[in-house]
Amino acid sequence: MDLNENIFKPGANIKDIFDISKHTIASPTYQKLIDYTDRMEKEITDTNHEFTIRAKQNIRLQILLAFMNQFFINSSKGSDINKKEWNDFYSKMLNFADINQAENVYSKAFSNIISNMENIDIFQKDEKYIEDENERKQTIFNCTYRDMCKRGNVK
Repeated sequence: MDLNENIFKPGANIKDIFDISKHTIASPTYQKLIDYTDRMEKEITDTNHEFTIRAKQNIRLQILLAFMNQFFINSSKGSDINKKEWNDFYSKMLNFADINQAENVYSKAFSNIISNMENIDIFQKDEKYIEDENERKQTIFNCTYRDMCKRGNVK
């Protein structure tokens, strides 16, 4: 498997290289992505420690982004049990990806993930997806600003 083509290239996850686009259940989607991550991380050898950490985090962020895409498609469909499963596995995937890792800033996927996290938070609170792009951006800005104020980052 070509790491550059399948992981590091911007937009690599769009090609469905993980073969999950037809998955509608969270647990096999999660497991398939975890297994893929394990295989890819084993291929990163003979590199310096700093690059290894960054490369592994980039893989995990790409995996998280792919999971988020499936989350957006499937979490609102079906029964309450299905919704709960997607929410539970979303939390597990965030933990697996270690979103607070400092090396995440080196990944081109990081900004998309932060935006998606805000969208998911809004969706989980309101249980609706905002179709209008300008309204969605304004809502994300308002939520981010409110969160920053709560943390004392903005006065």
